[in-house]
Amino acid sequence: MEFRKGSILRNDAKAEMQHHVPKAALLKNFSFEKPNGKSRHVFLFDRLKGKLIPSQPSVNNVLGQRNFYSVKLGESIYSIEEGLTALEDATSPIISKIITNESLECLSDKDRAKLSTFITAQWLRSPKIRASQKTFSETLAAKSRRIAPEASNLSEIEAHASEDGVKLSSIRLIEDLTGNLAEIVYSYRWLLHRATPQQSFWISDCPVVMHSQEDFGPYGSLGFGVPGIQLTMPLSSDFALSIWHPKVVHDLTKDYDERLKTFKHLKIKQALAPMTVSLEAEALILETEKKFRSLDFLLDNLDIGTAIPSSSENMDHFNSLQFNWSLRFIASKNDDFVLAARMYKDNPGGGVSFRMD
Repeated sequence: MEFRKGSILRNDAKAEMQHHVPKAALLKNFSFEKPNGKSRHVFLFDRLKGKLIPSQPSVNNVLGQRNFYSVKLGESIYSIEEGLTALEDATSPIISKIITNESLECLSDKDRAKLSTFITAQWLRSPKIRASQKTFSETLAAKSRRIAPEASNLSEIEAHASEDGVKLSSIRLIEDLTGNLAEIVYSYRWLLHRATPQQSFWISDCPVVMHSQEDFGPYGSLGFGVPGIQLTMPLSSDFALSIWHPKVVHDLTKDYDERLKTFKHLKIKQALAPMTVSLEAEALILETEKKFRSLDFLLDNLDIGTAIPSSSENMDHFNSLQFNWSLRFIASKNDDFVLAARMYKDNPGGGVSFRMD
């Protein structure tokens, strides 16, 4: 699961648009074609202002910044864009294959390894992670100036907190961590979700999001190797990929077994003494049967199965994660940001605070 590292590409200062979310592999899957048929566009929500961008911008001009993955070192430009582009080119057909087949069964081990690398690089390259690194470096520099103003390495610490210093650290973080994190992602349990007919998946400037129902207190519950972690990356407006730590599946299976015991007890009681079974118990039996079918289907389709139909509540959960993890922008094929507007209204400064320390 190797990632091509950065290189000195050129000696000019030419600026170039570098996407946080790759166009070919992901962004185009959330776009629509305007009547002229010449370009792909998206509806774009600005989470800092809490409103929809009036125009429907081209995918060429969204979820990216000029020279975001390039930094000037002396007279040359050090860039990781070539490695990211190569990874996108290798992964785009794999994502398209999943969408076309509506299943994970079509993936080879090699496909899964490439996609694991893409997912980890996608998380590391997001502007939210860059912003977290910037905050950490600036805080460290400020504390160093206050506590040890005469320190011999103060200038080095301050250099790391500069714009170019943070950018270089961010690029090297992608280079250094992608391979190791990809091995973790590869080892987890994968599940494909299908959107409801009435709703679509969003994609933000930080499309790989994390969620956990665990609570480890001050140690934190979010991280690639944290027990119970759930990663999700939307693949298109209709499909999203979830990647679960094995503990999630273990807990689901345990819950399934416990519910099965209760269900069997009620069924036996219903068969032997039907008059003693209350209406509430009968309703519980029906509800438990429904949950069994749903959980059976989910567990049967882990890693190699067809897409799991999402409920409206599932869709709100997935899209709210895109909102909370985004640094600023969220894109969609449709003008369907009612949830985003409500989340902004309820908590304008909300979202996931993620620190790199």
